[in-house]
Amino acid sequence: MVLLFRPRAPSDGREDAAIDLVAHARSFLGADDDMVVSISEHACGDPECGTRTALLVMRPSQATAAVKIDKPLAAVTRADVTAALAPLVAQPDSSETPPILSKGCR
Repeated sequence: MVLLFRPRAPSDGREDAAIDLVAHARSFLGADDDMVVSISEHACGDPECGTRTALLVMRPSQATAAVKIDKPLAAVTRADVTAALAPLVAQPDSSETPPILSKGCR
């Protein structure tokens, strides 16, 4: 199997931003040791969309919830994360199908 990666610009703070934003998301969600929060940056593929950031919230025995923020990772703020995750906190019964929330391009 051959893995191909597109060359990326130097980190420009993305790694530090990701660590800080995941810690903030875990705090906002009241995460326990079993909850996994993942953050990643994705190129949309459509020139009008640009780059977006995706947050995944994974809990044992529950479906994964995905939240998308239409900004590059380095531009995402704690306030963006809080606003994006607010609907997940408002739904205490996570046994339902989790939302896939997005603003902007699909």
